[in-house]
Amino acid sequence: MFGNEDETNPFWQFSLHVYAAPGVADGLIALQDRTGADVNLMLFVLWLGVWHGHRLSAEEVHHLRIATDPWQVGMVKPIRAVRRRLTRGAGVRSVVLALELEAERFEQDLLRRLGPTSACWVSDTPVAADAVHSACTNLAVLLGTHANDWWPVIDQMAVAAVAAAECGGDFRSE
Repeated sequence: MFGNEDETNPFWQFSLHVYAAPGVADGLIALQDRTGADVNLMLFVLWLGVWHGHRLSAEEVHHLRIATDPWQVGMVKPIRAVRRRLTRGAGVRSVVLALELEAERFEQDLLRRLGPTSACWVSDTPVAADAVHSACTNLAVLLGTHANDWWPVIDQMAVAAVAAAECGGDFRSE
């Protein structure tokens, strides 16, 4: 479905590097399971903060949710629920896991198209000089009232995103 686009998609490559950093996957999944946050949206707001210096407004987060919720609710979450119900030894589990990953990639492609090079991206927010602060701010805006309970994890995700970006290459938009 995605062909070689994944290799040239800076957001996908950024996500792979950040997700692989120690503790990040566990932190993102904990935030997902306990707050209902979308891992792809969390990675996207980190990417915007780290690579584009963009601090999101609540309105921008709202528009991102409107754009991704139908796919997340209608496809990603049901596939994830099936995968989680399957036992680790079930051969079909790997097939469902691959399908879940493809659904996640599709959502990431949708988010990337809504990103900073898109004609529909509207922002009066100034570019921030501090990538970690921008990434933390974006996660806090995304998590809303849950942010107060999750600051250590938010900090960890932001620092990991910056570290992965510094080590992993250029993840800016084409």
